[in-house]
Amino acid sequence: MSRRYAWAVAIALALAAVLAAESAGYFKPSETPGRPAPHAIDQSK
Repeated sequence: MSRRYAWAVAIALALAAVLAAESAGYFKPSETPGRPAPHAIDQSK
């Protein structure tokens, strides 16, 4: 395995993990559509 291929795989896995976390709502759940945070709901009242 070449070092460049290893770096490409590591970067791809990191990007996939970030995208999966964002789609699951781990990052800024109040800004993701369809998943308002409880504090955002309380402030809108």
